[in-house]
Amino acid sequence: MKILPGEADNQIRRIADYERLSGIFWIGLGAIQVCMLWTAVAGIWNTVAAITRWKLPDRIRGRDPALPELYRGINQLVIVGVVNLLLGGIIGILFVVFDLFIRDQVLTNAHLFTGTTVAPSSASPSPALVPPAAGDFDQQLRILAQLRDDGVITEADFEQKKRSLLGF
Repeated sequence: MKILPGEADNQIRRIADYERLSGIFWIGLGAIQVCMLWTAVAGIWNTVAAITRWKLPDRIRGRDPALPELYRGINQLVIVGVVNLLLGGIIGILFVVFDLFIRDQVLTNAHLFTGTTVAPSSASPSPALVPPAAGDFDQQLRILAQLRDDGVITEADFEQKKRSLLGF
């Protein structure tokens, strides 16, 4: 299905607006939780998470080609959901569901960022994210460095993936 340029811009704008709304939700929830004694840890966690996501809408509007890969994993959303569930932030579970919706929107529309289609429920990870076998670390690191040098991933993404390869 071909998307007209104006429709693509509208879809990008919608996704960026969803991400901005999510950040506002998380900051509000974090502020409320910080005011309560036993939910303060979740509140601080949610506030920090919201602040780190605040630049994502601008990257979405700028059609950053590294974004679909950033949204591929769900580990962070699962951790946030568990922290909120255990520390009294039940409403945070609803926000995680909203973030999963945003993730799906980014991955479904990955072609708007990269020019290629990326399936939201890809069964196999990209080669740069496959855990290295013994002796493959150097090869995986070279692939990541090449992706960084080509502008496919940011320096921060490179460092994060490198730490992941090291097991941190």
